[in-house]
Amino acid sequence: MRTEERREYFRIHAFARVGFRPLAVGDLDSARRRIRARNVPAILSPGSTTEAGLSAERRIELDLLRHIALTLERIDRRMEDTLARRSATALGACKYAPVEISLSGAGFSGPFELSIDSDELVEVDLDLWESGLPCIPAIARAVASTAEDPRINSFCFEELHPEDEDQIVRLTLQSQLRL
Repeated sequence: MRTEERREYFRIHAFARVGFRPLAVGDLDSARRRIRARNVPAILSPGSTTEAGLSAERRIELDLLRHIALTLERIDRRMEDTLARRSATALGACKYAPVEISLSGAGFSGPFELSIDSDELVEVDLDLWESGLPCIPAIARAVASTAEDPRINSFCFEELHPEDEDQIVRLTLQSQLRL
């Protein structure tokens, strides 16, 4: 398998709402601390229970509980988004819309066409639309597609909570297994 094919194997196409905030030099440390200190509920973290001694029935129950926890988290986010959209509409602002992105544990790309410099750092909120994962905050570095095209469409993760990275990789592998 060629390197390019291997790289594509660990990449999925998904719908996501992506929020970007440019980072000033002084804001970088505080943004990193926010991401590192983020609390992931214990039921969602991969190492929260050891599954070695569990029966198949208990593993199914554990998977079901994780799915329920993620679904409740998603419902909660949707309710917050609806309330925010209502207040934003009243103010004449608009919330970012879902777009199709290409995602891997190393980064993501999509039709963003942002007017920022290559290698510039941004704070990112990834809401992976219907995947069931909680919103993923990260710090990403802008990657130029070509020298002739100044628009930025790709980002590589600079700072990502390890459990979020595990969830992205797991989602990618699960999606690939279904194909």
